Amino acid sequence: MHTPFGTWSQKERETLADLHFPLSYVSTPLLSIFPKSQAEQVFGLLNIDIKDVDRSGATIDGNQFRTVIELGLHGAANEQSLGLLFAQHINVATHGIYGFAAISADTLGDALELADKYLCHVMPALTLENDIKAQTSETTLIMEPAFGAAGNVIAEVSAKVMVDIMSYAQQAVVPIKIEFAHEAPCRSAMYEDFFSCSVEFGCENNKVIFEHGALDLPMKTRDK
Repeated sequence: MHTPFGTWSQKERETLADLHFPLSYVSTPLLSIFPKSQAEQVFGLLNIDIKDVDRSGATIDGNQFRTVIELGLHGAANEQSLGLLFAQHINVATHGIYGFAAISADTLGDALELADKYLCHVMPALTLENDIKAQTSETTLIMEPAFGAAGNVIAEVSAKVMVDIMSYAQQAVVPIKIEFAHEAPCRSAMYEDFFSCSVEFGCENNKVIFEHGALDLPMKTRDK
């Protein structure tokens, strides 16, 4: 398959074909960011029936998901960040019962453990690793390599979902720092405004770093 970002290998196509995502992951941002006619053209290219957009349980596979992101990257203006544009329209609720299960936990630490356990069912492009340090805690966001450059957008959106989960703590938690493995896109200063914390690019991994003591904070939305 050839895209504006190059040719995908057969192995990548086979890997992505086995991954499935809620259609809302792309339909909600596309219909919010782009004119309806343009969004419908993208749906048509991917053989997605526009009637499925509002159908509960509608899914797309990883090849369709990667294509949507790469088309968006190719068409976005240089001063825009597609990751942040998508992130504005993806939140805990987008993950359905799995997202709500996470924020219903007793503490933020429990919520992040549940996110690690359950969010993979609706976001199989991502694996979470929670690591407790002496002074800080870190959630590492590991992307499926078959997504290529599109994985950078998924990492940015996923970091925003992690920050959303933290906002449900009794005292909203703001990360100390967020690290991304990819290079800074244009207008990278937008990221610190968006996440309200320090953001670094070109790091070893994608990470959300926050104070260790935050793990013990009760969740406002916990089951009582």
